[in-house]
Amino acid sequence: HTSQKLLAVLDVGKKTELVANLRAQRELEAKQIAEIREKRLRDAAQKELRSRIIHDPNKEQDQKFKDLLLRLIRDDEALSTLSFAVGAWWLRAKDMGSLCETLSINRVVRDLDLVGNGLGPDSGTLLSGMLQGNKTLTTLNLGGNKMANSGAASLAAALRPLQKEEG
Repeated sequence: HTSQKLLAVLDVGKKTELVANLRAQRELEAKQIAEIREKRLRDAAQKELRSRIIHDPNKEQDQKFKDLLLRLIRDDEALSTLSFAVGAWWLRAKDMGSLCETLSINRVVRDLDLVGNGLGPDSGTLLSGMLQGNKTLTTLNLGGNKMANSGAASLAAALRPLQKEEG
């Protein structure tokens, strides 16, 4: 009742001004509430992203590897020597297919170091396919891997035609 009595006493101009001020105050409060909600959502999303990165230590490597593959596809001249030797990088089995496919069309890489990555016979097969397409690679270091006889045989078969071309 007090607010009704107050409104009855005020003239029309004051009533309009008061209503406009109240609306502006409500709009400001609604905007502030929306900003608080948005900040909470953003904070929650950032927290979730951080937790995924912490629980997935390969996330950063995956992005770096994708960036490297893009540079290889563009034949980046700075990549004539490529080292995936343990300590510089840790290649995973899932990376080998992408790397070999990219290197099969690359025209820049001359030296490839894959020392100590624990690459198995399947990697030997992938590398042999890459060697058939790649015409610039002159040095391939595979020490400290687990190619076994079948991986070595795949590589030898891929290198035979190259020896005939040189001879």
